[in-house]
Amino acid sequence: MVEMFARQRDIGVDSYVALGQAAAGYARVTGSDVPKAAEQLMSALDGGYDSIAKLDRQYSFLSTAQAQAIHDFEASGQKAQAMGVAISALQGKFGPLVNDGLTPLQIGTNALKDSWQGL
Repeated sequence: MVEMFARQRDIGVDSYVALGQAAAGYARVTGSDVPKAAEQLMSALDGGYDSIAKLDRQYSFLSTAQAQAIHDFEASGQKAQAMGVAISALQGKFGPLVNDGLTPLQIGTNALKDSWQGL
């Protein structure tokens, strides 16, 4: 997945975690695996405003202000900023779903693993 993100020049390294979390939650919603979900999200992001708006009509993850910001950034040639707004909104919608259905032990184990990775 990281390789797929790295190939997209308009996505900064700082967005990889957010996009990965969004992909994991999106996979739960769509019933697909995480790499396929990441590919679908990347495809929507690569398609620009129209593609992102189409995904938003299906899953309702953008506020009106976010949708307008993406449109305005894209219109002014600031694709990286447009993607940043979209990735943040995707993470906000789908990221929390990563832990849905996990047992307390699984959630605790994931938290412990994440704390070690953060060192």
